[in-house]
Amino acid sequence: MPVYTAKMKHSEATIIRLAETQYNTFQYGKKLLRIVLALFMIGLGLYVGGGYLMPMFCLFIGCVLISGLNTRARYNGKKIYRQLNGKTLESDYSFYEKGFKFYEGGELIPYKKLVRLVEDKEYLYLYISRESAYMVDRSTVEPGDSGKLKEFLAGKTGLDWTKPFSLLTFRFPSVFGRRDRGFTGYRLK
Repeated sequence: MPVYTAKMKHSEATIIRLAETQYNTFQYGKKLLRIVLALFMIGLGLYVGGGYLMPMFCLFIGCVLISGLNTRARYNGKKIYRQLNGKTLESDYSFYEKGFKFYEGGELIPYKKLVRLVEDKEYLYLYISRESAYMVDRSTVEPGDSGKLKEFLAGKTGLDWTKPFSLLTFRFPSVFGRRDRGFTGYRLK
């Protein structure tokens, strides 16, 4: 008998969101480098002399770099959705003491396979690798709420819940691949 159950019904928007979350969770070094480069180009555009063309070019490149931070992730999400050819992806999660299943009759996935636990306001992301995750709709968790499931999973895996990369949750140890056990994001109630 499962301790918790949950569901997930994917749409184009949720698949894109999963791709963006994966990018923001595991590619934060690249994202930070892009932000620094964009700010450098904007600064260069504001302070470089030599006429009109060079400052405008620098400002343009800086703005393109800043505005397109998640463009690649969104493109990948849309590509995955197109490959489904209109099929709906639905998962019925069952969380047991030793592992979880994402569909009835499926193989039990041990909690020790999870490498990262990530959350946002609507979903929980259970990563088994940098490229593969299970996405759980927080509003469908039973019994109780998603907070209880989060505590259960943190206890079973020994992992802390984190947020996808943003400038508000940035910490240097996470950029260099060290396990960052400090700030784990804002607590949702």
